Amino acid sequence: MLSQKNLNENSDQDNSSDSGCDLCPIENDDFKTPKMSIRWSSILTKVLTSTFNDNTQNEQDEQNREALINEIECVIASKYPDAKLSVFGSSKNGFALKNSDIDICMTFEKDQNGHKQIERDLVHSLGTLLKSNYKFDQVKERANARVPIVKFRHKKS
Repeated sequence: MLSQKNLNENSDQDNSSDSGCDLCPIENDDFKTPKMSIRWSSILTKVLTSTFNDNTQNEQDEQNREALINEIECVIASKYPDAKLSVFGSSKNGFALKNSDIDICMTFEKDQNGHKQIERDLVHSLGTLLKSNYKFDQVKERANARVPIVKFRHKKS
């Protein structure tokens, strides 16, 4: 277990800045970075690198994610042919991990700001469509949210 004593161990022997960490030089009254020895800095770097490598998507994961998005588009297009799905968030910017969700915004070709239907009705209709498809479960409609959404899980995922 990391402790202040462990972090300070040999700290006077390394060349770190007064804040204890060249990577974290900012100190204020709310947060003071502890002095960290070269040994503990190395351990922390290894743990963080290993965690990143264990959780980052590989090429197959990215292909599976793309296939899932295409599958969702096909299901939605069966009822809403003018619907356009746009991925945003970590899936779009490349920061998605293996188990990250996929954030998708649905707009319509005829009306980029929404649909002529009332949002609440659209959310319920989309929820019903996804519930009727055997590939999806845990469908939850959030029609009264500030930004109405439908959350669901793909059974293969």
